[in-house]
Amino acid sequence: MTQSEQHQEPIKHAEEHAESAIMAAQRAEAMLADALELADPELIHSAKDRLAQVNNKVMDATKHLSEFSTDYHFSRQLHQTAEELQDASQDVKASIDKSKLPKQVR
Repeated sequence: MTQSEQHQEPIKHAEEHAESAIMAAQRAEAMLADALELADPELIHSAKDRLAQVNNKVMDATKHLSEFSTDYHFSRQLHQTAEELQDASQDVKASIDKSKLPKQVR
């Protein structure tokens, strides 16, 4: 393995981690949408828990990817992945907010 390939390995790992987090966020959002459509409290609770887990995964991937943002080799592709990760983070937060049910008034 050349030195260049060794240098690219952590960047590739960060990109794969970010892409995995983006896909997990999309699946969790779909899970919540289905649960809300079915109006099933158990499914909604499960989906909200999954969104919280995914939110942590997205934040971790963002941190990992940002470690390379000042790197000379930070390509246009990685920049695009970072933007998609930011979008996923905003979408997850919006889904969490959307799923909050009003407290019952007594």
